[in-house]
Amino acid sequence: MENRKYIAKTFAGLEQVLEQELNAIGIYDCEILKRSVAFECSFEHLILANLMLRTALRVYMPIDTFEVSNEQDVYQNVYNFPWEEWIGLDQTFMIESIVNSVTFRNSHFIGLKTKDAIADRFQKRFKRRPNVDIKNPDFRIQIHISSLNKCTLSFDTSGEALYKRGYKNRQTEASINECLAAGMVLLSGWEGNSDFYDPMCGSGTILVEAAMIASKTPPNRLRKNWGFMKFKAYDQEVFLKIKAMTESQMISSPINFYASDNQSAALDIAKMNFFDAKLDIPFIHFSKDNFFSINSESTSGIMIINPPYNERLELQQEDLFYKDMGDVFKNRFKGFDIWLISSNKPALRKIGLKTEIRYQLMNGSLPCEYCHYKIF
Repeated sequence: MENRKYIAKTFAGLEQVLEQELNAIGIYDCEILKRSVAFECSFEHLILANLMLRTALRVYMPIDTFEVSNEQDVYQNVYNFPWEEWIGLDQTFMIESIVNSVTFRNSHFIGLKTKDAIADRFQKRFKRRPNVDIKNPDFRIQIHISSLNKCTLSFDTSGEALYKRGYKNRQTEASINECLAAGMVLLSGWEGNSDFYDPMCGSGTILVEAAMIASKTPPNRLRKNWGFMKFKAYDQEVFLKIKAMTESQMISSPINFYASDNQSAALDIAKMNFFDAKLDIPFIHFSKDNFFSINSESTSGIMIINPPYNERLELQQEDLFYKDMGDVFKNRFKGFDIWLISSNKPALRKIGLKTEIRYQLMNGSLPCEYCHYKIF
C-alpha cells in the first residue's frame, strides 16, 4: 500500500511530544493540529506507530472528506463511498460520530444516518449487509463534522484505545490516563538515566510508564488485537517482524525505582499493575509511607508526582498541604528534578519554589499546570 495520511489523537499540550515520537520512529512528514498530529507514512510504519507511540490515544486513517449542509447530504455522501472495497459481508462495524457544527446538533442521529447509508449500500448491491457490533467490531468508523460543516470519514487503525496497554487491570479513584502519564515523563526529558521516584503512586501508572521508557519497552506490546489487522493490506508475517524488531530493543534498566503511597490498597494495586506490565526492572522498591515522612535514598534523581487537587479526591487544608510538599522538596530532595501536576493553581503558588518551566496540560476535563522545580 502506498503512503497515506493518518491522524494520531492525543491530549491538549502533548502535540509536540507526539510529533517527536513520530520523528523518533522515522516518520517526519508531520503536521501539528489541535489535540492531534497528522502524518504520512507506509502501512508498515502505521503498524510501528500503533506499537510504539506512548502519547497517542488512537490513530485514524481518513478515507473521504466532503461538505455537507443537511442530513441528506451526509447520508448520500456516505452511501457513495465504496465500502465494499474495505469491509467484507461477514465482518462487523460500528460508528463513532463527532459533531462540532451548529447545523447538526445531534451526533447520535448523524451516527445512525451513517450506519444506515453503509447498510443500504451493501443491501442494494449484495442483498445482505455486514452486522453492527458496538463492543468488538472489525472496523471502527469515525464520522467527524467540523464547525465549517466539513465532514471526514475515517477508519480507526488502533481498535481499542492505545492507552489500554494491557497492564492496568485495576485502578484507584482519580487514576491518571496512561498516555498522559507517558507524556509527563517524556516532557521531563528523563530517559532512565537517574533514579526515579513516585511518592504518591496511586495505581502506579506514572511508575509503569516511566519504567517502560527506561527499559525501552514498546508501550503496547501486550496487546493482541488491532484495527489495522482487518485491513486488506495487513500481512501477519510483516506484523510479527515489526513487533519482534521493537522488542529486540528492550533493555534491563539498571536504575532504582521508588514508589510509595499512604494507602495500603493503592500500593497493592500499583504492585499488581507493575507485575502485569512484565517489565525487566530489577531494582523496584515499594513502600507504604506518608509523603511527609519520606526521605531520599539517592543523591540525585527525578520525582514525578500527581498529588490530590481537591477535585475528585478531597483535600483538607490544601494551602498547607502544598506548602508542606514544597518544604519536603527543599529539605530532603536536594539534587533532584521534581515535576508536579495539579489543577489547583492557587495551592501551587504555596509550594514556595521557583518554577523552571510550566506546561499546560489536561487531566480529563481538568486544566492543569505541570511544573518543574530544580532543587539545589
